[in-house]
Amino acid sequence: MSNKLCQTCLTKKAMIVRPKTQKLTCLDCFYVAVEEEVHYTIISNDLFKPGEKIALGASGGKDSTGTFLISSDCSFDALFKHEIQLWARTFPSIYR
Repeated sequence: MSNKLCQTCLTKKAMIVRPKTQKLTCLDCFYVAVEEEVHYTIISNDLFKPGEKIALGASGGKDSTGTFLISSDCSFDALFKHEIQLWARTFPSIYR
């Protein structure tokens, strides 16, 4: 995979194979695809209403860190057309 191009943008070097699609993907296209999938899930399941406050508990592991990064991304509010207040709290290992 070292010299292959991303199968989405066809311009950047592929860095990973997406497990969901098996496509060679650059990091930028991977992030966009994940954000779009999160957006689709939120909208299609009507998970949040405008103005709601969302609490996010994070262990600091890769899943909760990824969730926090996607949720706190600057484009999140604009992409989802929600004015959401996001609160996050990490829990030290002593509480796990």
